[in-house]
Amino acid sequence: MLVGRENMLILHRDGETRELLAAILRSRNCEVVPLASADAVHDALERASHDLAIVEASMLESGELRQSLNQLAIIVLCHGLRRPHDTQRFIHELGLRVRVIQEPFYPREVVSHVQDLVASTSATKEVPSLQLLVSASSSSPERLDRKHTTTSATRTDAVRARFAELRAAYAAKLEGKIKELRSALDAARAERSQREQAGALAHRLRGTAGSYGFRHVSEHAAVIDEALKANGPKAPASDTWRRIDEAMAALEAEPRPSTPPPAVTTSETNTLSLVPTHGISDAHTHAPNLLLVCDDSSFLKQVEIASRRSLVGLHLAQSSKQALEMAQRHAPDAALIDLSFGDGQSAVEIARKLRARLSSLPLAFVSADGALSARIAATHAGAALFLTKPLGDHEIVDAMRQLCGPQHAERPRLLVVDDDPDFVEGLAALLSDEQLEVHTLIDPRKIVETLDEVRPDLLMLDVMLPVVNGFELCRIVRANPKWQMLPVLMLTALASEDTRMRSFEAGADDYLLKPIVKQELLARLRLRLDHARLVRERSSKDSLTGALTRQAFMEAFAARLAESQRHHGVLSLCLFDLDRFKWINDTHGHLAGDRVLAALGRILTSRFRDCDIRGRWGGEEFVVAFRGVDCHATAEILCRLQRELREIVFIGDSGQAFNATFSAGISTHPDDGPTLEELIKVADRRLYQAKRAGRDRIQLSDDGPPMTNAVSKIS
Repeated sequence: MLVGRENMLILHRDGETRELLAAILRSRNCEVVPLASADAVHDALERASHDLAIVEASMLESGELRQSLNQLAIIVLCHGLRRPHDTQRFIHELGLRVRVIQEPFYPREVVSHVQDLVASTSATKEVPSLQLLVSASSSSPERLDRKHTTTSATRTDAVRARFAELRAAYAAKLEGKIKELRSALDAARAERSQREQAGALAHRLRGTAGSYGFRHVSEHAAVIDEALKANGPKAPASDTWRRIDEAMAALEAEPRPSTPPPAVTTSETNTLSLVPTHGISDAHTHAPNLLLVCDDSSFLKQVEIASRRSLVGLHLAQSSKQALEMAQRHAPDAALIDLSFGDGQSAVEIARKLRARLSSLPLAFVSADGALSARIAATHAGAALFLTKPLGDHEIVDAMRQLCGPQHAERPRLLVVDDDPDFVEGLAALLSDEQLEVHTLIDPRKIVETLDEVRPDLLMLDVMLPVVNGFELCRIVRANPKWQMLPVLMLTALASEDTRMRSFEAGADDYLLKPIVKQELLARLRLRLDHARLVRERSSKDSLTGALTRQAFMEAFAARLAESQRHHGVLSLCLFDLDRFKWINDTHGHLAGDRVLAALGRILTSRFRDCDIRGRWGGEEFVVAFRGVDCHATAEILCRLQRELREIVFIGDSGQAFNATFSAGISTHPDDGPTLEELIKVADRRLYQAKRAGRDRIQLSDDGPPMTNAVSKIS
């Protein structure tokens, strides 16, 4: 439920998008005024007061509109990372009163951002010094639970029905929209003035089709949209038209969807998820949310700063009741609890109640007391991390990334091998509401190809299997170098010591007795998944910078490249090198040089999207890959990175202050090559062009001038 009955404006040029947003918000008890043009905004604001506006980013280019909306909370719907300077400044000036959503969006994301803004506005009036999201509800947790269970189920059913109706109507129009885009592209090929119209149609199809769950339609339209944008005012080259034609042909060949998305199970009614999350690219998922239970004002300020650096949404609870209500309302990705906090109930009791409602919620405790008794209490409450005050800002950022990053980036994948279809179906249903992606295999002879296809994070093997038993299967898996570190959990109805010993001798990490007890299963899964993730991170990340090692980057990039080739997408690679790093080491000391490397690593690991990959290529060289982002947008991102690094003041071994900069070269797939080796070669050549041009620059192409936004402070 939202707070009260909010009045909202929807300003978007696309009618289907306006209708979808209106249906979502009306189902949440909101008064909605959909508008197609900026001209109507002034009249709407004069007729009634409004709390919030949802606005298509391109419409904010109008200064008059920005002025009209200046007093409202705003949700900006945009594509990509490139925005006009005035729009970017307007977003920055709104501060806490703005949220940015990438299109295509999905309903849960919109509702989450609206709730945040409404709660934030309410909280800011009550506690202006904190500017955090504080619950305005006064209901008791027990009453809230009963009320929420009844109303949310009814509301979600109504929204699902309405969404299915809208989706079916949109599906019926898809063929006409695709034909319209084809006609516009044919006209654009013959006449330059028609390219803008074609781009607008592709852009709209990309966003709206994706929001309704037609993922493949959205992906093909995205290729056309990005290809037309990449050329700017220039006429598209022949290879660009080739990519557009291929995407258009795939779009026309796409089966016309007409059925609604799969129903959401009743166990998911606490989260509005009308389109299945696996049908939406992870590039468009909302930012992770952290629930903070704390009343230490100095620590609150630290966490608030760290949350902004880490792009993590923050919800503050200052009582146990607020903590439980926040968990019910926002379904946080993790919780951080101060052990010194208390309002009649201990922090540990709050943690246990949170885990009772959200069994897989990652927890961290912070305390000024690092005594063994405090650590034992935190462990018993299910803490994944225990932090001791005082904490540095980078330690809080690292903790947020460890708590929120893995859950937000991707659901862990499980592969269950069992020859009993009823059992695997029941197990999959048991885990369906635990943010786990469950794959099943009935025929154990297909284990090798299934592992390569699914690439699971954990393997569950039944001991009693036909043809090859679970012990033999485990040995086959362990004999493959790719899967030697994969956690393996044996399933057996045999409790004998011999069965347990044979499981461990075969290479299994753990075993579980049938019949399955859900809480025991979840506890063992969490333990093995968390341990495997930590081992994987330590082996794949550079210890000084936190970026991927060269080998780990190459493996991650290979997966991104294959995906880009399948979908004819854009993949940009940036190779950058710290300027005069030898001079820094010689003048200020090697420890100072290490501090520069570590600072750049922290900036890299706390910025960008989860789907972007960052690595340390060697020495003072770093490499970053951006999926679905062209070279111009990549250059803008790196300019911000340059400014952030340049503003850091480092202190050398002799006490002298200095700054650091880097130079960069960018290459893009497929224009600059089909392989990592060729892309690195092109980016490296352009990197040295940037160096020769004066350093602290970014080179986008072989023949154009480098981008620069400041003069280096290193002489």
